[in-house]
Amino acid sequence: MLFRLCLVVSAALLGSCDDEKENNGQVTLLSFGPAGVQHGEEIVFIGENLNKVTSIEMTSASVPQSSFLEQTDELIRITVPLTAEAGPVVLKTPAGDITTKTVLSFEVPVLIESVTAEARPGSNITIAGEFLNWVESITFAEGIEVTEFVSKSMNELVVEVPWEAKTGYLVVVSGGTEPLVFETEEELVVSLPAVSALEPASIKHTENLTLTGTNLDLVEMIRFADGTEVSTFVSQAQDQLVVTVPNTVEAGPLTLVAPSQVEVETSQSLTIILPIATNLSPVPAEPGTEMTITGTDLDLVAEIHFPNVATAVTSFISQSATQIVVTSPEGTSNGALKFKTIHGYLKDAGVTFVLPGEDLTPLSFVIYDDQLKENWQNWSWGGSVDVATNEQVRFGTKAIKKTFDGSWDGLQLGNGSSTTDGYTKFSVSVFGGPGTEGKKINIVLNEIWGSPAVITIKEGEWTEFDVTWAEAGGPASPLHRIALQAHGWSGVIYVDKIGFK
Repeated sequence: MLFRLCLVVSAALLGSCDDEKENNGQVTLLSFGPAGVQHGEEIVFIGENLNKVTSIEMTSASVPQSSFLEQTDELIRITVPLTAEAGPVVLKTPAGDITTKTVLSFEVPVLIESVTAEARPGSNITIAGEFLNWVESITFAEGIEVTEFVSKSMNELVVEVPWEAKTGYLVVVSGGTEPLVFETEEELVVSLPAVSALEPASIKHTENLTLTGTNLDLVEMIRFADGTEVSTFVSQAQDQLVVTVPNTVEAGPLTLVAPSQVEVETSQSLTIILPIATNLSPVPAEPGTEMTITGTDLDLVAEIHFPNVATAVTSFISQSATQIVVTSPEGTSNGALKFKTIHGYLKDAGVTFVLPGEDLTPLSFVIYDDQLKENWQNWSWGGSVDVATNEQVRFGTKAIKKTFDGSWDGLQLGNGSSTTDGYTKFSVSVFGGPGTEGKKINIVLNEIWGSPAVITIKEGEWTEFDVTWAEAGGPASPLHRIALQAHGWSGVIYVDKIGFK
């Protein structure tokens, strides 16, 4: 199809194409085309006095009169140059220029031959091919579109990788009368930070940690194993990053967050140097006793928290890296000690304070001792349960905390399969929280709800209850379900040292 035009040099003749007045030898362009012609094909201009045209100018291309395929008074034929781009056409004449109002466009077979395989955010990639000057946009993975290019020519397109770009295929959109939308055959790999070493691998809180690797200047944030996030660094370069370790973080791998928000976890794990107690002496002991704690890195301890005492002990008789001598405070009860470090980090000390008279003889068969054993699981209902508290401990460093909600809810352990053969009693230790003095609890074994054993709680102290099979209704071996059910009251108990005698 030909474009229909009526353009002449003289403003007086810019009227209807049906104007039949004599044009006095002026150049008139009536139409040109076809529309959608491809580069290298012919295009025809029809008008009057076209033999006076000296050249035809297109966007990014020029065709001199000497290259016309044919030129008469009424017709000009030319071959569309490969460099021609969409835009108006200008006919050059001795009397002046004739510019078409209609834009000439083409059907362009854009072709991608190669793309840079990997690039960093903010760097340039090069796309090679044909008719790349017709590309209008490049879309990176997840819809990040670029319409401004570093450079563009027929055979090369240079694009800056957006800072937030991710690895993926590129979508190319070209112009012309038949616009193309297509995807590259290979993914563009967007570089990510990588760590080859952490130094020191074992470190104290508030010290500087050095990460060595590649593309570390791309790290926007570091997330430590406990979830603490740091985005301000001591120094940062492509091959090294230095960060101050916060005083709350825990040991484990680090997660590096790139500008694209892609997360990279280090294969190396950070070890936090913390005070650890290996022994407490004497045990058992009365409150007010001078006690010796031995262990490692104890010079990092600023406070010792004894169980059931609100105020931490901050004044020690003596302190070194391997030993602390301290007086246990009045009011302390059975339970695990805690350390607060000089950097403000609170942790389990690793030792347990025990009052005199406590039976610490291990059970013959253990179901719970610091953790559930023998595949037993927490199947409780009603109020909350914490199976690893150190608020009150009877044996070891952990116990179970059960909050009763005022109904007949219960602490229940299930999924067990423990043979009772050779044992005569079920044993459990219970500590009564505030307001539990004299409260009743049913002990139900293997769901024999009709004849439970009933125990009475003592507030503020541990009591070990031994229940014979007959008292509990006689469980059929193996034991697979244990329930401690409240008699419709609210309160907290701690449970420890569960098993058989």
